[in-house]
Amino acid sequence: MKHLLIIFSLFTSNLLCKSGLVDLIVFSYNRPMQLYALLESIDKYMTGLGELSVIYRASDSAYETAYDEVKIKFKQARYFKQGAEPKADFKPLILKAWDTKQDYLMFSTDDIIVKSKVNLSECVKALKRTNAYGFYLRLGKNISKCYFTGDKVSKLPMHKLVMPNIYAYKFSDSEGADWRYPNTVDMTIYPKNRIKDFFVNNPYGNPNRCEGSWAEQADLSLHGLFFEKSKIVNIPINLVNEVCPNAHMNSHSANKMLEFFNQGLKIDINDLYEFNNQAPHTDFKVKFVAR
Repeated sequence: MKHLLIIFSLFTSNLLCKSGLVDLIVFSYNRPMQLYALLESIDKYMTGLGELSVIYRASDSAYETAYDEVKIKFKQARYFKQGAEPKADFKPLILKAWDTKQDYLMFSTDDIIVKSKVNLSECVKALKRTNAYGFYLRLGKNISKCYFTGDKVSKLPMHKLVMPNIYAYKFSDSEGADWRYPNTVDMTIYPKNRIKDFFVNNPYGNPNRCEGSWAEQADLSLHGLFFEKSKIVNIPINLVNEVCPNAHMNSHSANKMLEFFNQGLKIDINDLYEFNNQAPHTDFKVKFVAR
């Protein structure tokens, strides 16, 4: 009986490892309100998720207290708090969150919202079948503009149907900035073994620098996958990073969002269900409702 239990344990462990689940590592800094909306949308619309990890940073006790509220609501996530030297602990925390049984991984910023149902195991199946580099949840036939180039037109690249509702395209055949950007922390599913070398062997101290350095090493000869319609949208309500002056709405400061959160409010993610955004990052006037 003991030997049978050992064999069964090894068998089930191997099944878990090869289950087709996808890990997610989220980056958050002084945005408990946006993180709450992201986690709520993941809980509502996303299946096939493996380990959910949040690497977060709070500039003071007020933000820390708000993050504690998020932790209470979304207990399924693992939370990794950055310390007094965030540039030094960022990479070690990524590698710690990385170390799981799953073979696939994606990253996310905290101001992304999942806007329609998506089964990540379906994405893994497509990646295995096509040997594509990554599966881009932010892309779809609805994406025709780029927010960071002033909504410049992004022409849909040449593509082919490889599975029902799933298309493949070559990065080098793309003109738009979002389509020609293989290495991104905006919810793209990668086989861990194809991206591990960069994250283990390169220096980086925050999400923006990490993505920037990673992007410089992109191989445009590879292929990516996308659904008929994008599954996520990034709502850039404000800017909190200190290193990259990215375009943003500047509609509510981080402090104002914290004030709303402390009033018991949340972003109404229902307003974004099946939203037909034309760019992965989009201005959108969010509505706040009671938690």
